Amino acid sequence: MDRSRRHQPAEPMASLFKDTRSGIYVVEFYDADRRPAERRVTTGVRDQRPADRLRRFWEAAYAEGRYDPWFGSPPLPGGDHDERARRRHLWPITLTEARTAFLTSRAHRAANTRASYDRVTGWFADHVGGDILIAKVSVADIEGWLGTLDVKPVTVANYVRHLRAFLTVACTDSLTTKSGAERRIPLSQRAREVLCRLQRERESVTGRVFESGGRGIDPHTCSDTVKRYAVKAGVPRLTPHVLRHTAITRLIERGVPVPIVQRFAGHADVSTTMRFCSIADDVYADRIVSALGS
Repeated sequence: MDRSRRHQPAEPMASLFKDTRSGIYVVEFYDADRRPAERRVTTGVRDQRPADRLRRFWEAAYAEGRYDPWFGSPPLPGGDHDERARRRHLWPITLTEARTAFLTSRAHRAANTRASYDRVTGWFADHVGGDILIAKVSVADIEGWLGTLDVKPVTVANYVRHLRAFLTVACTDSLTTKSGAERRIPLSQRAREVLCRLQRERESVTGRVFESGGRGIDPHTCSDTVKRYAVKAGVPRLTPHVLRHTAITRLIERGVPVPIVQRFAGHADVSTTMRFCSIADDVYADRIVSALGS
């Protein structure tokens, strides 16, 4: 059966709603025959009229089989009247808008912590300019701002920590752990080299290595991509979660201490990590012989 015909719904449905945290409008597609049945696509705009134009445009493209929100990047309308929506969709948010979203995501923190984030990021935004695109903020901008400060080194280090939390990749409200906590995971040298190579080879409008349609790739899209290539490779049951389990198991088999693996995996209880400790017989034997020195 032709893939494009199979994925065309009889009655395409798309609704528009506003994200309460960011204020950005999101289009939600629904098809009971798809998995997941709902698919959300951000418009990148806070004005209802251009957002609704995008909804109608995408819904029509979906109905005609020109756009599949479960797999493809959303098409952009042409015409001068949609230029603002088009520009905002391609260049997501300014430094000021990113700062607002960041502070909102820190609403659960203690009052003094929130005030500190507000103060430091505000000073930085005033120095660089709030209208600059968040993707265009550079190391030189940070160093330039720090160079204007007449404070102690320990204070500078504290400011850097605040900016790192604001500007670096982390789990936020759009992608959190099961407990809602934030985590940063170290990259291996091999992974870092691959990402750096991809960044050099691709022209990015967001500053991200992986993007689609001028926006960061949705986590669900990554999951779908892994599953799709897994089927092509003949391992249909392979999922990102299976890869996660494999990574944890390999770390334990290679002798990484359980507390370190626990932190890497983000397990709140060490007993969860211990479930991966059924070491293979050959690994067990090699470790014992090596430890005993014979």
